[in-house]
Amino acid sequence: MYRINTIPGEAAKAKGHASYPEDFPHLRPGESFTAWKAGEDWEIETTLYGAALRERLEELERMEARGHDGRLQRENQEAPRTGGKPE
Repeated sequence: MYRINTIPGEAAKAKGHASYPEDFPHLRPGESFTAWKAGEDWEIETTLYGAALRERLEELERMEARGHDGRLQRENQEAPRTGGKPE
């Protein structure tokens, strides 16, 4: 199972929106996607959406099928500034 933008989701609930970078604490400067294992699930923090997000999730599934269980990060991606939704 994927848990996507848990912390940004809490920020959006509290203040009506999530803003990058302050509400995305696991994304380093320049990153648009990071994922890590939490038990059997994947925690994902991302500013990607739509086809770009689907592509990263498919890549994550391929990596998991090959036995990779660490972190997945992507740098220098075009990313919206609205917590994963187009402006």
